[in-house]
Amino acid sequence: MEVRTDIKFGWVRHLDMNIRFRIGLGADDSLWVPADFLGLKPPALEQLRQKYGAVVLIDIDDGRIYVDSRAVVLNCANTFVREVLELKIASLKNQLNRRIKAHESAGNSQNN
Repeated sequence: MEVRTDIKFGWVRHLDMNIRFRIGLGADDSLWVPADFLGLKPPALEQLRQKYGAVVLIDIDDGRIYVDSRAVVLNCANTFVREVLELKIASLKNQLNRRIKAHESAGNSQNN
C-alpha cells in the first residue's frame, strides 16, 4: 500500500444516522472513508486497488482501512446511487474542511 502523508483526518457526524466516524481529506481533494463504514470487504477492496491503483490505505494511528471515495464512486454502476454518493461525499468534505480550518485557526490564535 502507498504511504500518504498529505491526508488530514478528523471526526465528522453522519447526519442521516447520527453517528460519528473518522475520515481523511487529502491535499489532492481525495476523501478517505473507512472501508467498513461503506461495507467494503477485502475482495472488493482488492478489486478497487487492481482497477484504480493506490486507493486503499491503512491509517497507522487507528489501524483502520480507508478507501478513496473517488474510486468507490467511479466503480458504482447505478447512476442514482452514484449521484447520492457524490452528494454525501461533498457534504462530508465540507464538514471536515470546516473542522480542519477551525482547528488550524485555534492553533494560530494560540501562537499569536
